[in-house]
Amino acid sequence: MFGRRGDLGQSSPGGARSDDSFAQRPDADDEIGLEVVQGLLGGLPRVFARIRDQGHGEDERSDLRVVALGLALPDGGAATVEVGGNGFGRWGSAERAAWVLGGECVWLRGA
Repeated sequence: MFGRRGDLGQSSPGGARSDDSFAQRPDADDEIGLEVVQGLLGGLPRVFARIRDQGHGEDERSDLRVVALGLALPDGGAATVEVGGNGFGRWGSAERAAWVLGGECVWLRGA
């Protein structure tokens, strides 16, 4: 179940992944691991996107953009990473991150 060589993929010196093992469908061992993690954390993390209208002024059309992706943790906290990878934040909640940074929190299903 745990500790199989290659489960986390191989990393290059720059930290980039050399395979797509996380993009594959879960196998039976992954389902067991999921239950273990859920039990240890008291829940599972949830993924969200922070979207914001980048339009400027009333004349311009709406220009919705995903500006950050986030992870809501089982303890209620959250972490965000800007889409460009330049910024990282730790928050009391996903909603707090959206309020402070501007924009709306959109929950992503199946992620």
